[in-house]
Amino acid sequence: MIDTHGAIVHVELAPQLWSVVFFPFAAAVAVVYLGTTLASVTGREKEGTMALLARVAVGGPLLALVTLAFYAYDLASRAASSRYLLVHLGNLLRIGQLDANLDFALDPLSATLAVVVTLVGTAALVLLTAKMKESSWRLLARVDALVAAALVLLLADNLLFAFLGWGAIGALVASLARASREPAPRARRVSFTTSRVSDAAFLVATAVLFWNLGGTFSEGDYVPDLDARFSAISSIASTGPVAHLTPGMKGFVTLTSYPGAVVFADDSHIPIMNGDAPARSPFVHQKVDAGMHTFRIHPGAGLDDSIVAHTRFAENADVELVLVGATTSFREIRDQLALTDDHGAPWRKDAISSRHAIGSIGAMTLACLFFLLAACARASAFPFDSMLADDSDAASQPIAGLVQAVVMGSAAYLLARIAFLFELSATASTISACVGAVTVLLAALAACAATTPARLFGHVATAHFGVALVAIAVGAPIAGVALVGISSLALAAFGALGEPAAATTGTARWIAAGLAAAPVPGLGVSYTTVRAVSAALGSDRLVHVPGAAIAVTTAGGLGVRAFAIWKYVYVTYKKDVKSAAKSSKKDAPAKTSTASRIALGLFGLALAAGIASDTGGLHILTTDASVLVRWLAPSVPTATAHESGGLDFIAFALAYGAALAGYAHLRSRALVKNGLDLSATRVGTWQATRQKDGGRLTRAAASILERASLLARDTERYVVDGIIGALAGLVRAAAHALHFVKGEDAR
Repeated sequence: MIDTHGAIVHVELAPQLWSVVFFPFAAAVAVVYLGTTLASVTGREKEGTMALLARVAVGGPLLALVTLAFYAYDLASRAASSRYLLVHLGNLLRIGQLDANLDFALDPLSATLAVVVTLVGTAALVLLTAKMKESSWRLLARVDALVAAALVLLLADNLLFAFLGWGAIGALVASLARASREPAPRARRVSFTTSRVSDAAFLVATAVLFWNLGGTFSEGDYVPDLDARFSAISSIASTGPVAHLTPGMKGFVTLTSYPGAVVFADDSHIPIMNGDAPARSPFVHQKVDAGMHTFRIHPGAGLDDSIVAHTRFAENADVELVLVGATTSFREIRDQLALTDDHGAPWRKDAISSRHAIGSIGAMTLACLFFLLAACARASAFPFDSMLADDSDAASQPIAGLVQAVVMGSAAYLLARIAFLFELSATASTISACVGAVTVLLAALAACAATTPARLFGHVATAHFGVALVAIAVGAPIAGVALVGISSLALAAFGALGEPAAATTGTARWIAAGLAAAPVPGLGVSYTTVRAVSAALGSDRLVHVPGAAIAVTTAGGLGVRAFAIWKYVYVTYKKDVKSAAKSSKKDAPAKTSTASRIALGLFGLALAAGIASDTGGLHILTTDASVLVRWLAPSVPTATAHESGGLDFIAFALAYGAALAGYAHLRSRALVKNGLDLSATRVGTWQATRQKDGGRLTRAAASILERASLLARDTERYVVDGIIGALAGLVRAAAHALHFVKGEDAR
C-alpha cells in the first residue's frame, strides 16, 4: 500500500535532446580540422575553406539554438508538473550506490539560461567571422567549445556530469582571455588558482552531499542508511479495497533511476515487457494491470535488487518509483526531499537536515557552503575580486560579452538548481546573503573606478551575480535567474558593438543607460532587484543578521552601480553633435552595421524579457504572476513570490522616479558641457597600486580607499552639482512665474 506522497518531478523522454550539445561540439571539432588545413592551401581554395570554416563555426551554435527553441516550446505546451525532458546516453560511473550517468535533461530553468548562452555565443561568432583572419580558427574553435561546455553544465542531470562542463568552462574562459592579450604573470597565477579552487569546492560539495544522502558519520565511521532504496509515488490517490477492480483495467509505472535496470512484478521471473523486449530504465508510463503489486528492481552491474512492496494501482494511475538515498542527480535529490508520510510530515527532509558532518556543523550546511565557494570563485564574487573584470578587459568586446554571460549563467545556475538545499540550512542561507550583499557593494565601487568599458561592465556583471546570490539565499531564486539571464543579453549587446564604437555610438549609450536605469522595463531589473531586496526584508531564513542590513547593503550597492553606469553614459556623451554630420556618406552605413544590428537585436530581446518579468510584478495592482515567474516556477519554486506587494509598489515608484530624474539630469548637463575622458582622470591609480609589490592587506586597503575617495569626488561632481543645478532651476522658474504674474517682461 502506498504510504508515501510528494510533489515529485514527472519526466518525459526526449531521445534527441543530446543534439543540443552535439552541434556546437561538432562545430568546434570541424573548425579545428578545417583550420589545420589552411596552411596547405592557397588562393581561391583558401578563401573557400575560410568561408566554409566561418559557416561551420556559426552553424553549430545556431542549430543548437533552434533545437533549444523547439524543446522550449514543447516544454511550454506541457502541464507545469511535466516540464522535464530526459535522455540517457550511457553510464559515466557506477560504484556501489554511486550511479552517475551521461544523462541530459531540460526544464524551464536550464532551457532559459541555455538559450541565453547559445544566443550570445552565436552573436559573438557572427561578429568574429565578419573580420576573419587565417589564424582566427583557433579563437572560433574555443568559442564553440565554450558554448558546448556551458550546455553540458546546464543540461547535465547529475552533479558529476555537470562537473565536466564546469571544469571545461574555467579552462576555456582563461584560454579566451589570453587569446587577445597575454595577462601579467601574477594575474595568470591568480586566475589559475581561483579556477582550481572552484573545481575543488565543487567536488567536495558533491561528495559531502552524496554521503549525507546515503548515511551518517558515527565516531569516524560512515554508517549507510537501512531505508528502502525506492519509494512508490502515485499521481492518483488510491484508497479503499481493490477487489472491485475490473479485469483489464490498467495503470502505469515509471522508472528513471539506474538506467538499464529491469523491473519484475510480483513473483514473475520475466521482467515487465515493452513489446517483445524488457522495459529498461529509463521508461515512463509503462502499462501494468491495476491492483496490488510488488516490484523487484534489478539494477545489474552486481548491485543488489530493491523491493517495492504492496504498491496499489488505481485505474489510470501513474506510479513513479522514486530513488531514496545517495544520489548525485538534481532531480532525484529534489524528489526524495519532497517525500511525505500519511500525516504530511517530510520524513526524508527532516532526517537529512538533522545530520552533522564536522562537530556541530550540519552536513547540508557544509555542502551548501562549498557550492557557494565554487560559485563565488567562478563568478568573481567576494572574496575573489576583479577576476571577471580582468578576463573581460583582456578579451575583445564580443568575447567579453560571451565570457560574462557564461560565467554569470553557470554560477547562478548551480546555486539556483540546488536552491532547495539552502532551505534546509539557515546558516548557509545567511552566509550566502551576506556574501551577495558585499559582492554587490564592492563590485559597484570597482565599477566606479573602472577606466575601460570592458572592466566597468565586468564589474557590473559581478554585481548582478551578487544580487542573484541574495535572491537565491532569501528564497526568491526566480528573481536571481531572471536578472542573470536578462542582464547577460544586455551586456552582450554592449559587447557586440566593439571597443571603438562603445565610446561614441548612440546605441552604446542607450544600452548603458538601460543597464543603469534599473527600473526601466528592458532589463527586468524592476522585478528582479526589487524582489531580491524586498525578499531580504521579509525573509525568515536569516539568522544573527537582520534582513534590513542585507536589503540596505544590496540596495546601496545597486545605487552605486547605477551611478557608475550613468557616469559612463555622461562622460561619453559628446556635446558637438556636428561631428556626426561631418561624416561622409561612405561612413554612414557603419551606423547600421552588422554589429549595431546584433546589438540592437540582443537589447530588444532583453527588453522583451524585461517586460515578461515585469508583467504582473506590481503585486498591489494585480494578483497574477509574471510570465517569467510562471515559466520558471516548476524548476525553482519559491514560497516568497507574492508576499510584500505594498513594499514592491513603493520600491517600483521610487526606482522609476529616480531613473527618470537621472536621465533628465544627464540630458540637461550633457547639452551644456563637454564629456570627460575616463582615461584622463586619476581613477586608474588604485589599479597600479594593486600591481605593486607589497602585502596583500596593503594593496587591499589602498584599493578600497581609492575607490571610496573616487566615489566621493564623483558624487560631488555629478550628484551634488545636479542637486544644486535642479534647485537653481526651481528658483529661476519661480522668479519667472512671479514676473509673469506681475505682467513684467519674462525674459
